[in-house]
Amino acid sequence: MVTYETSITIQKPLKETYDVIADYEKAPQWITGLKKVEPLEGTPGKAGFVANYIFEERGRKVIFHEEVTVVEPYNFFQQKMEGGGLATEGKVHFQEQQGDTRILMKNKVWGKSLLMKLFLPLMKGMMKRRQMNDLQNLKLLVEREQRLPASGEGQGE
Repeated sequence: MVTYETSITIQKPLKETYDVIADYEKAPQWITGLKKVEPLEGTPGKAGFVANYIFEERGRKVIFHEEVTVVEPYNFFQQKMEGGGLATEGKVHFQEQQGDTRILMKNKVWGKSLLMKLFLPLMKGMMKRRQMNDLQNLKLLVEREQRLPASGEGQGE
């Protein structure tokens, strides 16, 4: 097993940031190689949500099966994933800091086969860099999104 953490600060309020990361339909816009998410059961954004995350890696299809295990909205969520010879557990923490949002991702990864177990320590740096790249993509996505005014807000009378 290997563990690693990544973090980023996004210059948007917590609610806006959380709402983007919790929207599985937006995930392909910021997760490297992700082509689509297929919901299987449960309610998105709630514990018990299960989905297949379909990636394209070097021209081949790789499916990760995800189950969201714990959700405390606007605070953290936990999930388990399995696929591509790996099993993972992740916890994503959110913290508002002076109007910005800090995201901290904590990851545990296990190899499912002897080969993956052997290569996993060598893959740790690549996995961490990839997740950091995904967080940079998320930052760009969230910071460029325009918040729509609430009904009646900003309209002349």
